[in-house]
Amino acid sequence: MKRLTYKKLFSLIVLLLGINTIQAQDFNGRKSIGLNFFAAQTDNKEDTAYSSSSGNRGGNINVAYFLNNDWQVGIGFGLNRSSNEFGSHSSNKQSGWNWQLFARNYYWSSKKTAFFLEPAFTYQNTWIEDKANNLSLSTRTHRGITYELNAKLGFLYTINQRFGVDLSFQFIRLGYGTANVTNAITTNGETEEASEKITTAYFALTRGIGSIQSVSLGFKYFFK
Repeated sequence: MKRLTYKKLFSLIVLLLGINTIQAQDFNGRKSIGLNFFAAQTDNKEDTAYSSSSGNRGGNINVAYFLNNDWQVGIGFGLNRSSNEFGSHSSNKQSGWNWQLFARNYYWSSKKTAFFLEPAFTYQNTWIEDKANNLSLSTRTHRGITYELNAKLGFLYTINQRFGVDLSFQFIRLGYGTANVTNAITTNGETEEASEKITTAYFALTRGIGSIQSVSLGFKYFFK
């Protein structure tokens, strides 16, 4: 008797999930314009000699098209900036811009809500400056280009068929980059410079080396 009851309960849950999927709003053929923002600030001042602070912020504008209710493809352009201070002796500043091609696969849980997976290809241009001031002033300037594959998980909430709010988390990155690096050391007013070209490859399950945001808040406008 209990076994039969459990089977009925399981069947009901499957049926409800199926109904929720069927009741998803009709986005087939619709377009969207989106804005995504991210910002983070951390401070560690427990020990003055080794205090640190870090700030990271940026944004992205994107346009996309629904191939059907479950799949969306689009393109985006973003800007980002970050800065890190390590005590009074060293600092790191980064800024950059990027183009992104992406696809979203929606998994509708109700008429207004959906989880999504977003794989993307990103081309990014980054400028980095590292400074260290001990007995001499050392400056390292990094100008580079990176090609990256990454993916996000997220949640979308829609208001009728016009507006939406989403929260997404970038969980994996795989990239390759090239950069021109200039090292300058100034001692007693005299500066020595050396330049080199480097290549990098990386794999990360979080933000990693930091040109693209990990967690972002987005606003969407849908139209035909």
